[in-house]
Amino acid sequence: MSDWSTKELCLQAIQSGYENADWACGAIEGDLEDADDAWGVGNDHVAVMYLIHAAELNLYAMREMLQEFDPLSWTYALPYFLENYAGGDITAKAICEAWAADDFEDRALTIAFIDRQRQLLWDEPFRVVWAARPESVGD
Repeated sequence: MSDWSTKELCLQAIQSGYENADWACGAIEGDLEDADDAWGVGNDHVAVMYLIHAAELNLYAMREMLQEFDPLSWTYALPYFLENYAGGDITAKAICEAWAADDFEDRALTIAFIDRQRQLLWDEPFRVVWAARPESVGD
């Protein structure tokens, strides 16, 4: 079982699973070629042996890609990662921090979105108390 207690460890488990599955795919290709060669010279038992080994490696590759944490809970690494570590809450503060960290590189795109939002709101009724003029708050 892998340790998924942090985002980094979970990603490492996923990456490791894909690398192991990739290795198994290469071995499967070799077994299939060997099975074909054996079959071509009449060694059917050897060919079947290679095919059985290829099937076993295929099962191994699938299990490595799935990265099952607990066979009883049916929890797999990729869905676990997406549910527990990907995305997150997007807040105004997070957006502003990202702009500042990027030295406002995409400011033209940001302003274009804000201008479009203004355009969409232009004809809508505006009844927000905190934005109203002070003399009209009691109206």
